[in-house]
Amino acid sequence: MDPYFQWGPARNNLLIFGINMKTIFILSLFFFHLSNFFLFSTEKLQNSSKDVWFYQIWEFEQWEHQAKHIRYYNEDGNIIEHIIQVPVTKNNWLNRYKIVYDYDDNKLQTAITTLVWSDEKWLNSTKLEILYYDNNLIKERNFLLFKNDRWENDVQFAYEYSESGNILLEIFSRWTNNSWEPYTKLIYIYDSLDLNTEILNIRFLDSVWVNYGRTLKYYDDNKLLIKSSLFGWDINKNEWFYYEQNLYDYDNKNRLIDWINQQGENDKWYDTFRETYDYTEFGSLHRINKFRSVNYEWKNTIRITYYYDSNQDSTMILMEEWQNDSWINKERRIREDLISDIYHADNLNISLFPNPTTNHLMINMNEQTNPLGSYKIFNISGSTLQTGALNFLSNSIVKINLNNLPNGIYLILIYNELTSKSFKFIISR
Repeated sequence: MDPYFQWGPARNNLLIFGINMKTIFILSLFFFHLSNFFLFSTEKLQNSSKDVWFYQIWEFEQWEHQAKHIRYYNEDGNIIEHIIQVPVTKNNWLNRYKIVYDYDDNKLQTAITTLVWSDEKWLNSTKLEILYYDNNLIKERNFLLFKNDRWENDVQFAYEYSESGNILLEIFSRWTNNSWEPYTKLIYIYDSLDLNTEILNIRFLDSVWVNYGRTLKYYDDNKLLIKSSLFGWDINKNEWFYYEQNLYDYDNKNRLIDWINQQGENDKWYDTFRETYDYTEFGSLHRINKFRSVNYEWKNTIRITYYYDSNQDSTMILMEEWQNDSWINKERRIREDLISDIYHADNLNISLFPNPTTNHLMINMNEQTNPLGSYKIFNISGSTLQTGALNFLSNSIVKINLNNLPNGIYLILIYNELTSKSFKFIISR
């Protein structure tokens, strides 16, 4: 998947097949904007008409740009434009995608249009058109592709609701022979408390609707989902088979704190994946901890940490991976105002001497705005040879011992959470 649209919810019951790659792209864009994505803030900054975010990956012990997201908002706080750029050099960016949002007089979103940058101009690519019933519930979501200088229908989601506004039917269709051909439909069933207890996934094959998938949902006394059971249809036995379930747990504030996925085999359930959720004192999501089951034990895999400023606006979302019994940086989304120091590191007043050297390096930090940090020394092949902590609290000069390193050319990286700078040095005895 395109790195600009990663880290979204992946546990969807609707499975779609037989769609071309461009349709997959627009569906990715669609769910990117309508889902609560883990690693991209979908909330605008307070009293701001624009925000800028960077998507970065951790390479060679420092953060490297992968994409820049620039979003604009109208007076109502609704996003109206989203530009995605990719780095050409460290501080030069190239347009890649633009996403334009349209609204009606009732402030309902009516279209999302994606454009691609080509030959120094924006070209239409895909569009999502949204139609509503008179009560403002969504009637249709129509996906279109721009071909031969015009918009052409591709796929459609159509919806029907109960009088109380609960969705009853969702039909997925493909545009074939100048008409919509049904492919899949979801039927939603509710109990007397208006809780969705069952979803039937039915496929249209050979002009007949046939069973394909089924989800049963169970709730506690607080109407919180505590279990969802997934079934497939055995066409040979003409019956449902139970193959997967999800378990949910909550704290005393009804916030989700634990999710466990289990797979069924031979009438037994085996743990596969797990996520736990932590929250800040203000109720915002602080961390998602991801695990997988190995030999009946939960093992760390990924953790995602959310950071906020004093206004509780999101500032950074950090993804780390568990390797060799420790957490290693992997990816992050970070707000522009927090990243300025990183890519202007040449302005930092850090110096290194003597160079060439024999047995030690002196690191001089003339500005103690970041008094704590770390260092890593690499050989010219990129292998890490030596690491350590740096503390400039009591002295602006810190000595690093190099007695264990032979003669040669090396790279030292000096870094902390927001800043990094590298130097090349020579050991010659």
